[in-house]
Amino acid sequence: MNFVYLFRRARQMPVHVAIYRAFRMFFREGVSAVSKWRARNTCSYIDADLLSELQTIKPLGISAIRDIARIDSDLLANVAFRNANHEFDLLGSGWVKVSLGADFFGFAGGKYPAEPENAIPIHRRVTRPNRQYARKLNCLIQQPYEPIEWLADFRSGYRWRADTYYTDLTIGKPYASDIKLPWELGRLQHLPRMAAIVLSDLGARSFLVSEIKNQIFDFLASNPPEFGPNWGCPMDVGIRASNLSITYSILAAGNIDFGGPFGRELAAALLSHGRFIFQNLEWSESRRSNHYLCDVAGLVFIGASLTPTPETIMWLSFGIFEICKEFKNQFQSDGSNYEGSTNYHRLSLEVCVYALAVAGGLSEDMISAMEETPFTIPVSCRVSLPGNLGQEAASLVRSFPAEITQKLLNAREFLEAVSIQNGDLVQIGDTDSGRFVVLDIVLKQETDSANELRENPINVNATLSALNALLGRETPGSLSSAVVSHLLNGKHPFLELQHEPRTYLPVSYGDECLGGDEKFTHRYEFSLPHLEVMKIQQNYFPDFGLVVWRCDNFHMTFRVARHERSDAPFGHTHDDNLGVTLWSNGEWIIEDPGTFVYTSVPELRRRYQRAEAHFVPRATNWSFVSYPSEYLFDCNHDATVTSLKIQGAMASASVKFGKKLVAREVVVSDGRVVISDYAIGCALLKRSTLVGAARGYGHQPLPDIAYPAERQSANFMRDEK
Repeated sequence: MNFVYLFRRARQMPVHVAIYRAFRMFFREGVSAVSKWRARNTCSYIDADLLSELQTIKPLGISAIRDIARIDSDLLANVAFRNANHEFDLLGSGWVKVSLGADFFGFAGGKYPAEPENAIPIHRRVTRPNRQYARKLNCLIQQPYEPIEWLADFRSGYRWRADTYYTDLTIGKPYASDIKLPWELGRLQHLPRMAAIVLSDLGARSFLVSEIKNQIFDFLASNPPEFGPNWGCPMDVGIRASNLSITYSILAAGNIDFGGPFGRELAAALLSHGRFIFQNLEWSESRRSNHYLCDVAGLVFIGASLTPTPETIMWLSFGIFEICKEFKNQFQSDGSNYEGSTNYHRLSLEVCVYALAVAGGLSEDMISAMEETPFTIPVSCRVSLPGNLGQEAASLVRSFPAEITQKLLNAREFLEAVSIQNGDLVQIGDTDSGRFVVLDIVLKQETDSANELRENPINVNATLSALNALLGRETPGSLSSAVVSHLLNGKHPFLELQHEPRTYLPVSYGDECLGGDEKFTHRYEFSLPHLEVMKIQQNYFPDFGLVVWRCDNFHMTFRVARHERSDAPFGHTHDDNLGVTLWSNGEWIIEDPGTFVYTSVPELRRRYQRAEAHFVPRATNWSFVSYPSEYLFDCNHDATVTSLKIQGAMASASVKFGKKLVAREVVVSDGRVVISDYAIGCALLKRSTLVGAARGYGHQPLPDIAYPAERQSANFMRDEK
């Protein structure tokens, strides 16, 4: 617990609010201590043999997944069979065989060898009360089978323990250890792909079905509820539960028999996941994020997948009500997500698309159960909810508000606008390569043998295909589109409205005088002979703070954020105001570097956050963003855009603080782009290099690149007093 951070936050609150929050925090800590004692002294598994015969798992959707047979499955099968061989390429790791006790290759100068205790049988690595049940699960694995190392950062080799209570996990220590690696693997996002191959390749049917069951049993035996890294973040628990549900539904569409212990154990596991999520909701009164979206989406999938009981119906009603409410809150009028990151926009949108597909495809029996089942929201739930929650959720499902469809359309427009011609995302803000469901495969453009079958983590075409399917427009050959259509169960509750691209141009606010050659101190000119202004589509997204120019062979952004929403979490934003990205004819000229890693190497995390990593004008001894604590997701935007003018293909903006002013003007014309900077009351910094881009979390950054050369002329005096 970071008491310095908590004290700083408390000083920003009224006294009575700080006292109330402190009391609530200590109460939660007390409840947590009791829960920890209980978990360590009793079996944390739900015994599948003791479940009611009525408590079973059922597939989502009843229609077959028609399009899978028409999908070119060669590439998908190649990746699926590598996953079946326990090889994974996650977060830039490259293909690694993640075997129990393996010696991994190290990362950022940190390498942790395999320890002798890793030779201990899986069922003996967990807490003593959990050993018997873990052994039972392990005995259900069909041999031969080589266990997967679910608890390791399979780059550095650091391993977390299976008997560590989830609140006691270490994150960011020791050096170079990255808990996101086991989190990513533990989401089980590779299983739906394997299930899809079962439906399209009858020759591999028996092997892949057996392997899917084995991996699930292996995971459950190695990761008892509430223990180890894979229970450390409720968000990941929600994502895992959703992917388990999708995997089961795809296989059920192929008439795979799940009778016997597998179906019972999977139902018990989903019940454990649901209870854990509901007891550990990542909800905040003031700020909620993609984490909370994943929590409630997980409850939607679990509640829809289990035979209805008052508990599961409560989760389903709660999840539907909250996903609709949070979607309307977290996605702004211009379609952007309020976290200020294009990558997290993609993730949050994907979460909402799949959760809304499940909600929209519910059977009439399930909707009626939501209306009619009496249940009580536990007192421990801090979320403000209506007393008739079931009826409210059922009403939403029967007729989703037009506002939701409109925001889906706006969100699609924003995602398309911040993607270059091939669908690659312009990385503004943090990029952690996070996904909710990973189905379609898009390879990186590199063709050398070392990058064979390397997936492109910043391509958004799969998300767009899933969204279009939700809106009633299926994408042929897309597995994402086929699965969303399957979840919708033949219904079309989000049919696309008549949608015209929105325009906010021209724009003018603020009274600072922008322009004037005599004021400019830095100028950058880019010759682009192919560029024709008449072919450019220009967009302005005021809530996100971004101007976009784009056409088939040209894409440019200009960051002009005001960061006005007090309820928005800005932890994934960067010090990139007045920054520009520029792509032309298939090549990046100015590229935002994204994010390399988070907690494993803190100095690199900060390097990619700061202005020095971006093509921005900055003044000596004046930073627009401050980082008040060692917490790597805490930042304050001390200076924001105070004036903006967009007229024709020209945009200019300034940041002002006291008597200091830094401004940038971007002019797009036939055959060239000119970027001009100036400052008043301060001197502009001169830099020689930009941080090399990491195209996806953990992906090896490109070499640092030279800062674009300045062009000097008599009209652009270098007066930096």
